[in-house]
Amino acid sequence: MTLWFLRSRSNKYAVRVDIAAAAADLRGRMRAVREISSPTGSVDWESAREIAGKCDSQFVAAARTLPFLERRLALAWERSLVMSYWYARGNRHGFELLEERGFALMSMLPEGVQASVCREFVDAVDHRHEMGSRVDGVGESVSAAEPALVEVTQKALRRRMKDERQLIVLESVIGGQSGRIGQSLRHYVPWLDFACEYLEDPREVQELEMLVARWRIERSKYVVENPDYAHVRIVDVKTAQGGPHHREGM
Repeated sequence: MTLWFLRSRSNKYAVRVDIAAAAADLRGRMRAVREISSPTGSVDWESAREIAGKCDSQFVAAARTLPFLERRLALAWERSLVMSYWYARGNRHGFELLEERGFALMSMLPEGVQASVCREFVDAVDHRHEMGSRVDGVGESVSAAEPALVEVTQKALRRRMKDERQLIVLESVIGGQSGRIGQSLRHYVPWLDFACEYLEDPREVQELEMLVARWRIERSKYVVENPDYAHVRIVDVKTAQGGPHHREGM
């Protein structure tokens, strides 16, 4: 990989143009996942989500070739995009306005974005993420009702765990390895890898229920965001496909 300062001016411009175009493509892919009207778990939805996930990974890899401050801008915008469109409950913690602002900055990237504007946006995303973590960490009151369980098949459960692993790794890239993130990378991510490998083979519903129970325990040690994310109920494939109103959670 060519170091940034060794690139020619024309090459630097071309890289920024490509990444701005990749941002527009990723944004469209993310929106497509949310806008598909067919039930979650359908072929169209699965395909859109798989394409968006690959596009997201490619964008993150490309963003790492940018100079430091522009890289932080791109990764902060990507985080705001994920928080706005990837979850079943969109716009988690009010990231949507930040996402729109960040996308405007990404569109301006080839022509140049002021360093102060980049820092301001990155700080705003970090602050919003921290505030969201605090809200999730507080949790519901004791008298509040238990969150509704999301019905998932084995395939959806594995995807759910892989999504969380990706978010933890991305957070470590964007925000550095804080104490909590460092602990997650050392202990929780390897557990998720083990669980995903375990789920590669067909399992009985009872086995999956035992894994979910363990997942809730392990997750509670390291993650404060979205505390009901592991509140799922296992259904077999036949049950999941049995009704037109069934929807698996993201």
